Amino acid sequence: MYDIPITEKFDGEVEIDETFVGGKNKNRHWNKKTKHVDNRSFRDKVPVMGIMQRNGIVVCKVLDGVSYKQLTPPVLKYVKRTATIYSDEWRGYKYIHKLYTHHVVDHGHGIYVDGGAYTNTIEGFWGNYCKRSIIGIYNYVIKRHMQRYFNEFAFRYNTRNVKTSEQFEIAISNCRKRLTYKQLINENKKAA
Repeated sequence: MYDIPITEKFDGEVEIDETFVGGKNKNRHWNKKTKHVDNRSFRDKVPVMGIMQRNGIVVCKVLDGVSYKQLTPPVLKYVKRTATIYSDEWRGYKYIHKLYTHHVVDHGHGIYVDGGAYTNTIEGFWGNYCKRSIIGIYNYVIKRHMQRYFNEFAFRYNTRNVKTSEQFEIAISNCRKRLTYKQLINENKKAA
């Protein structure tokens, strides 16, 4: 898909987390409901992983699943081995502790902060930059364009302390070629 170019791997304190994008099954039209799914299930949602350097930038990656096989490669790609990683207790992070200094915050038992171990920064990013944009601006996103949406959310977060005119200049300077809607649709039909 489309990666946000970063100049160097994250180091220092890094938070990782995943979120799931998709409406509640109970709110769907009868012919679009997923059978045998309760409201807390994520089988019918799209997982997105976020990697955030504290006091730095964020990168998002749309994934096919949330097992360790899908979660470990993005961490290896974006995070230096000298970094300290903070995550929740999700079982998909089980091999991270073998490669990195890894601290876990056990949300399942109501522990959200344990000294310097927390994932509140990336949780705030999910709520303030991603979910509110989807609900308030876009209302509906489809999986084939999801990486582009999350690249936009990451860009907004990463340039939050920059003047609007500078944000515009950064966005324009990173445009490599003109992309028409027709090209976008045809490109995604080939990928599907």
